[in-house]
Amino acid sequence: MKKFFSMMAVLAGMFAFASCEMSGATDDNSGNNGDKEAQLATPVIEIVDVVEDGFTVKWNAVENATSYTVNMKGKPYSTEETSYKFEGLNKGEYTVRVKATGKGYKDSAFSEVKTVEVTGLTSVDWFKQTVSPAEVDEAQGFYPSNAVDFTWEGNGIVDLTYGLFATADIEGIDDETIVANLQTLGTELDFILDEINSGIVFEATFSGLMGSTSYTFFTWVENEAGVEFLARNEVTTEEAVLLDTAKAWLGEWTGYTTEVLAWGDDGKPSISEERTDFTISVTQYPGTSDMLFVDGYSVLGEGTPAIGKMFTGENGENILGLMNMQMIAELGSGMYATWLAYCKLADGSGTFVTGEYPAMYLIMGDTIECQMYAGKLQDDSDFEAYSFDVYGLDPEAGQLGFLQDENGNIFNKFKAGPIQGLTQKAAP
Repeated sequence: MKKFFSMMAVLAGMFAFASCEMSGATDDNSGNNGDKEAQLATPVIEIVDVVEDGFTVKWNAVENATSYTVNMKGKPYSTEETSYKFEGLNKGEYTVRVKATGKGYKDSAFSEVKTVEVTGLTSVDWFKQTVSPAEVDEAQGFYPSNAVDFTWEGNGIVDLTYGLFATADIEGIDDETIVANLQTLGTELDFILDEINSGIVFEATFSGLMGSTSYTFFTWVENEAGVEFLARNEVTTEEAVLLDTAKAWLGEWTGYTTEVLAWGDDGKPSISEERTDFTISVTQYPGTSDMLFVDGYSVLGEGTPAIGKMFTGENGENILGLMNMQMIAELGSGMYATWLAYCKLADGSGTFVTGEYPAMYLIMGDTIECQMYAGKLQDDSDFEAYSFDVYGLDPEAGQLGFLQDENGNIFNKFKAGPIQGLTQKAAP
């Protein structure tokens, strides 16, 4: 079975583009005032005065026209003049067309579409954004390699959305698409805008990032005058330095379990006593300070690592948690190869429990102790993780399946119960 893993998708989306057929211009203008069948002549437009954040579109005066509608990127703007100036535009390509309107006449057809590209505003005097590697805060899990700090300050801002993307993932993506994929602040928006507009510098942190990686932070803002601005700042996180507690887990380990979870042809599980010995290798999750790859535990064999995350116990214990709900490969048709915990319920039955939690805790002391995660379901009933391995999961449809290799062999027999006898192999 060929195995893949992709642990981080910063920017994902499907974008549909539609084309429409413009109606041709008709120059039939008989000049019969009051004749409702008469149609105004079509304006002839041109683009002038292109600057970094705007342009002007102008056109000839149309006989009997009393106003004009300028359509720019699908938005209508009305004027009685024969020109219209656009300002405060972000970097990008813009399309514009114009039609004439007159009392007692049919509107003209829209003019031909003109396209203009502007470099966009690079700064404004009413909004400022900064971004930098985060200050170390191990208690919060922040390290310069996996987090960045940012600030917002400004005045007169009425709307704001934001997003952080790996710079490599947005190469070639236009600003309009970026803006469409930014996040809203929901119920926090009014509170944050009040702070920013009152002169308070808003400070926050993005965490869960990769070390030695370039990210671009975008914030789209609109002010009281209706001017829009897309702020962007690029930052490269520092090289990830592995925590000493994580370094202690590096290397190869041997261990065993004493039970197996087997799924019959009828789809029902059974648990029986059977010892399974294994060797696992623990390596750094590239670009992180507190995460590890734990490979070799899965029934699928090497190449399908679980994600280990460092925790500190109440008494300072060095704990490595193997995380549930980690998708390691896209299988197609909505299915993903996903680490999942099969759990015991209080009534003795069992089920899979989704969610991001450590299915197993490996606790380092004089010996390695393994504890299975225990928690509560949404109905407040108890569950305890019992077996942990890779299944096929369609999270949208809620469907679950077994994986198989290229020869059609189905993996439906898994290690169960806590890991025992975990011992680090001696260095060669």
